[in-house]
Amino acid sequence: MPTDSLTALPTPCLLVDQRLMMANIERMNRQLEQLRVPPRPHLKTCKNIEIARRMLAGHPGGATVSTLAEADYFHGHGINDLLYAVGIAPGKLGAVAERRAAGMDLSIILDSQAAAQAVANASRQLACRYRVLLEVDADGHRAGFRPDDPALEDCARLLDRSGCEVLGVMVHAGGSYHCRQTDAIAAMAATERDCALSAVGRLRDLGLEAAVVSIGST
Repeated sequence: MPTDSLTALPTPCLLVDQRLMMANIERMNRQLEQLRVPPRPHLKTCKNIEIARRMLAGHPGGATVSTLAEADYFHGHGINDLLYAVGIAPGKLGAVAERRAAGMDLSIILDSQAAAQAVANASRQLACRYRVLLEVDADGHRAGFRPDDPALEDCARLLDRSGCEVLGVMVHAGGSYHCRQTDAIAAMAATERDCALSAVGRLRDLGLEAAVVSIGST
């Protein structure tokens, strides 16, 4: 029932300052356009198709989710290119394969040799060509491979031999959460960029296309 009282709203509920939201979206789009970088917004907070459509308007790329339930919801509303941005657990690989077989363009990330082996095994057993980003730890505060870790290349080779598509690398610079000054934020961003480029360069040296370099943090 419509109401003008915030206290009368059933909770949990989503409250949005639409003017401020659109100003933020437009500001981000201007910055990304200047850099010629396509956005891939994370939808775990809004969980709302109307907001997602506003963030994706005019962009060819897809979106990021944190659960398979979110992937199902947004796919059901027409967003097909989705990145499941949680280090993949072996128990989820069957569900990912089912969604890919049903037409969802669902990609996954992994952050360890054990996870890479599980994906390789599932790819053969389930006849699923998983699309994979390798997570890179840029600051020592997150999961993932260090850019100079030989395991990064070992896992990429294993996945490629198993019929998976190694899309590239993904970095989430969690260390930025502790930055309080602009120069510290800029330094963290530079570290994130350099680590991502170093890691993807090593994948490309293996002969992999590895076209995706995904960075950013909340």
